[in-house]
Parts: sequence; C-alpha cells; structure tokens
Amino acid sequence: MLRYIFSIVPLQLRVHYIKRRGIPLGTRYKGNRKIYLYMVGNFFVEVLYEGDFSGNAAEVAAIVPGLTLTNLDSYLEREFRKRREIE
Repeated sequence: MLRYIFSIVPLQLRVHYIKRRGIPLGTRYKGNRKIYLYMVGNFFVEVLYEGDFSGNAAEVAAIVPGLTLTNLDSYLEREFRKRREIE
C-alpha cells in the first residue's frame, strides 16, 4: 500500500517522507550524476538532487523496480562494476 501511495504523491512529498522515514543506504554515480539510495519500508528509492547535493531540491525520486533486501548486495555490486568499467 505504501508503495502505491508513494508512487502517486507529488515529488516534494515523496522526498519529505524519504528524508523523515527513509534509511539512507549510500550514493553511487551514474554517468556524471550522483544518485542517493534510500530504503523506504520494504522498497528502495533512488533520488537525484539538483547539483547532486541532498540539501538541494530533488529532481527525481523513483522506486527501483525489482530491488529487494534479498538482491540488494548483487544490485550494489553490479552498479559498482558498471562504474569501474566506465573509469
């Protein structure tokens, strides 16, 4: 239910909820952008902020499809490898 509500509320409300109730897990880079990963309830959200700084307004807050606690390690490892291949 939370996942559905989260997906339909305006961006500003999503980010407010993430900052109050979400668990920050870390950051990663995709291209030249810094992406912040949060766990919110039983799902995961990636947030991009203006200027890549979490104190700025958010541009995007999207649920990561298919990501669960079970496959979190493999997801992070896969994204880390992608970054290393680019460098």
